[in-house]
Amino acid sequence: MTSKRDKQISTYVTEEEKQDIRVLAAKQGYSGVSDWLRELALEELEEAQEEGNLTKAVASTAN
Repeated sequence: MTSKRDKQISTYVTEEEKQDIRVLAAKQGYSGVSDWLRELALEELEEAQEEGNLTKAVASTAN
């Protein structure tokens, strides 16, 4: 069964890229792509917060 997130991913990547993403997620111990993407997004958010980029982005959109 194809999840909603998988359908969203397939909009932006080829079938071959989607399979490569699944393999990478599995190699890193994730049970699915959505778990891997969530972890990746959280890591990116944490890095942005540490670098101060997140507050700059929020401030620039607030104007």
